[in-house]
Amino acid sequence: MQSSTFDGRHDQNTVHNYERVTRKAQLARYNRLFQHVTDSYLQQKSLPVVCALDLDEDSTSRSRKWSVESACYAIDVEHATLAALRGDDELQQAWFSLLQGFPVLPHVAQSVIEKCGRFYTARNLDPGVYFKAPIRHGSVHRRAV
Repeated sequence: MQSSTFDGRHDQNTVHNYERVTRKAQLARYNRLFQHVTDSYLQQKSLPVVCALDLDEDSTSRSRKWSVESACYAIDVEHATLAALRGDDELQQAWFSLLQGFPVLPHVAQSVIEKCGRFYTARNLDPGVYFKAPIRHGSVHRRAV
């Protein structure tokens, strides 16, 4: 009968495969976040400063204009991008090219996405999180009426 010994260590191949899968998943998350942030950044930067008002209450479309939130978001994205790319002119040029949909070398694009993705995650720049209205729960000391 063979005795099996288990000393709590993982097989080297298992650990390597796990690291490869988690890195691939992390890069996929950074790629999605980069797309969301850059799409929202372009949308915010393209908003007009002045717009016509909607007087129709039932209108499904609302006029959007450049606002304080739009300006803050654009500035936060620009600061996070500058911090992520650390003044590297080649990577900054690649970021602008990716933003406009121009072709970029795959390894340069991956480097930009990975570096920016870390900063965008740390600074909560996902538009779904950034523009979400804070939920006010009210005071626990409020009287029930």
